[in-house]
Amino acid sequence: MPQESPETLMERYSAGDAGAFGDLYQSLSPRVFGYLCRSLGDRDLAREVLQETFLRLHRVRTRYQVGERVLPWVLTIAGNLRRDMLRRRGRRKETPTEQEDLEAAPAPEVELPDADLAARLLAAVRALPPGQRDVILLHKYEGLSFDEVARATGSTVGAVKLRAFRGYESLRKRLGESLRGRKP
Repeated sequence: MPQESPETLMERYSAGDAGAFGDLYQSLSPRVFGYLCRSLGDRDLAREVLQETFLRLHRVRTRYQVGERVLPWVLTIAGNLRRDMLRRRGRRKETPTEQEDLEAAPAPEVELPDADLAARLLAAVRALPPGQRDVILLHKYEGLSFDEVARATGSTVGAVKLRAFRGYESLRKRLGESLRGRKP
């Protein structure tokens, strides 16, 4: 039997099928955890926010609008909880992550043949200002459209595109030498 889509699982769960939650968690948690690891740089904090994300999803499950994509909605919840947690802890800047944390966090949408280049790219993304970093993580790493990224970040599509442009320009400058002379 083919796996059900997150949208089908969420529709079942929001309609009262408690059994769909486990499958929904299995389907989405690796992507959400990867996003949180990349944005927080701390696996323990990422696990904490991941658990809170699915607890919040449980609480608001009846608000799900059938037909909407589930991943952007869940990533919005995770991003909001991450920001709230950082505010509560009085941290404005996330702590730098260790290389093993970056490598352990799945990056489903970005595949680079050179592991060293992939690690440098992710480190460069983490060094971007938070607004640019969040947009790039959601757009390139999680595969959300700019419209979905705008909803997830509570911004406008134009502002998201501008942050992405500035972030990509900064990445090109930082990684320009690394990319020169490489075959596509």
